[in-house]
Amino acid sequence: MKWPDAIRYWIAQLLGGTAAALICLSLFDRDIVVTCTPQLGTNLTPGQGILVEAILTFFLVFVCTGRALTNAAGALQVWRLAPPSRSTFCSAAD
Repeated sequence: MKWPDAIRYWIAQLLGGTAAALICLSLFDRDIVVTCTPQLGTNLTPGQGILVEAILTFFLVFVCTGRALTNAAGALQVWRLAPPSRSTFCSAAD
């Protein structure tokens, strides 16, 4: 992915997240949105929370990539990396 495409992707993700948050706020009372949002445990610092999130995200991407690159027989299919986007990247069905 080229840098201009990555920047456009990041902007789209941020705008989509902001739009979703505004829609939630318009549909529900602010107190409901705040109390239903997951919070860090009382014994975790923000840095620890980011580290845990990064580790769990790594494992999720690792599993999805492994699933996308292997067929039912377990053979590695490197050619599947070629398409720039695959809508069913982490799908269980081929």
